[in-house]
Amino acid sequence: MQTKYIRILISIFLLGLIFSIAAGGATNSPVPSDLAPKDSDTTEDSDSTTDDGDHTNTTDDDDHTDETTESDHTDETTEGEDSDKSDSEKDHEEEKDKLEFKVELEVDTNKVKLKTKIANGTNEEEFKAEIDFDSTPKVKVEYSSEAGSNKTESELEVKVKSLVEFEDVNGDGLLDDNDTVVQTYKLEDIGFSDLKQSSTDIGGGFTKYVINATTVDGVFTMVFTITETFTQSNGMILKPTGIKIDYIINGFDYMSNTSRLALDSKIESTYKVEHSEDSPDEENEFSTNEASIKTSGQDTAYFSWVKTAEVDGNTTDVGVVVKKASENSQELYFIYERGDLIIHDPTVGVQAATVAYAVNVDLGRIDPALSSSIAALPATPLMATFVILLASAFVIRRRR
Repeated sequence: MQTKYIRILISIFLLGLIFSIAAGGATNSPVPSDLAPKDSDTTEDSDSTTDDGDHTNTTDDDDHTDETTESDHTDETTEGEDSDKSDSEKDHEEEKDKLEFKVELEVDTNKVKLKTKIANGTNEEEFKAEIDFDSTPKVKVEYSSEAGSNKTESELEVKVKSLVEFEDVNGDGLLDDNDTVVQTYKLEDIGFSDLKQSSTDIGGGFTKYVINATTVDGVFTMVFTITETFTQSNGMILKPTGIKIDYIINGFDYMSNTSRLALDSKIESTYKVEHSEDSPDEENEFSTNEASIKTSGQDTAYFSWVKTAEVDGNTTDVGVVVKKASENSQELYFIYERGDLIIHDPTVGVQAATVAYAVNVDLGRIDPALSSSIAALPATPLMATFVILLASAFVIRRRR
């Protein structure tokens, strides 16, 4: 009986120690409210924002002595507040300030050009993307970074070619040489209507853009989501160095009652590409249940996809066939369950090592005071949670 109470006391002590450390970390590295992603249905008027900014900065020091005195008093107060901040809070703000994105977006009737300049300390980084519907739909992303004399680059292009209706003769759920192709719906032959753009204010002066491209017969739609900052959508974290894409197949005219549907794409790069059963976003805990085709190297350009799709309102597995065309290209087939409405969510973007660390700081996952050693241990928060849950379960078990 005495041993039992000793074990309970030890467990409580360990729990208290763990939570005190966690509380200390939270105190030393709070997540400012302006970092929290916000959704809003109201589109902010950019002109009014500029006017407000001009009004705030307009002063008349020569004619209004009292206003100058008040300004001096405000500066003193700010300095006092800064002096009260912990070193960790200052480090957090400094690290956050290093990561700034300037997004330039141009949308034409059949083309989109995106340029994102990234300020990350002394590095010069740039993310570019081009979406082209002039013939076969193409999405190309490029990334470059210069840090002193070191320069890294990466790029990737995705071509969405056709929908393929086929009879799965051998019943393996995939499209292979033993199966029979019923018809091929080539997107280049069908053509697309003019691109449509909308925007949403997501708070903090940032905007989310949505661009729709639909075939002239209304069967196939690609929806592109671009954001000026990090925000959440359907359990995923969207970032300014990536473009989320929704594939929507609606009312496809099947020629057979027993066939299935495949979406044929080709991924190309000037660099070596490889198929992976996870994605760069999944590795950084920005998403879950994804696979990808990505370039090799430190700064990775990638095309990733969720391993499930929504078919007539039901979540179903997506079959994947990857055929290696060369070291620098892959032929990719998504195999969907048969249905009238199919929705699938891929993403194309880049995952730069320098941006990934700053992103984790910005999202409050990493205390900058712990430096880059913590950034190299992305599973650390999960491990801490596991230890806390394990200790809690031990105490509960003993109390029973």
